[in-house]
Amino acid sequence: MSELLAHLHARREAIAAAWQKRMMATLPHAGQGFLATSRDPLMNPMGATFRTGASRVTEALFSGASREELERRIDDLIHLRAVQGLPPSQALAFIPELKNVIREEVGELVSCGNDQAELDRAIDELLYLSFDIYVRCREQIFALRVRSMRDRSYKLMERAGLLWEEGPERESGMNRGEP
Repeated sequence: MSELLAHLHARREAIAAAWQKRMMATLPHAGQGFLATSRDPLMNPMGATFRTGASRVTEALFSGASREELERRIDDLIHLRAVQGLPPSQALAFIPELKNVIREEVGELVSCGNDQAELDRAIDELLYLSFDIYVRCREQIFALRVRSMRDRSYKLMERAGLLWEEGPERESGMNRGEP
């Protein structure tokens, strides 16, 4: 493990906490105070997801985890952002903020130029992976909405008597009430 990664791994909890604060800053102001202060996961599941997600992602990133492992660890955070209805640029803006948090933490570690560039690439890959997850989540949300609208429309048509039963009448093109 490089000197930079060893330093970051040792400071991962402080980095995760600083990153989590930046995540909260990207939310609408109405809920920021409660999300940041309430630590009860039952009263504040969103805040708990931010806390555990930030910790899990930084740990995986600093230990050189695989793409699949990073996807598992960031999945909850991205799902949460996808259901908020934010545009992708706003929903995923917290990921590049990790670079700034790391730069503030590294400070005067001068001999980390190559390692810093590699870590920046890993965070960029995390952003691309997060975008893929975000799009998948939004597609699922839209599919659920379409299915819900279809089911509601079907039930309304059924109640209004505009549907007919499957059977010989249907095959012959005859509708209900026709001789």
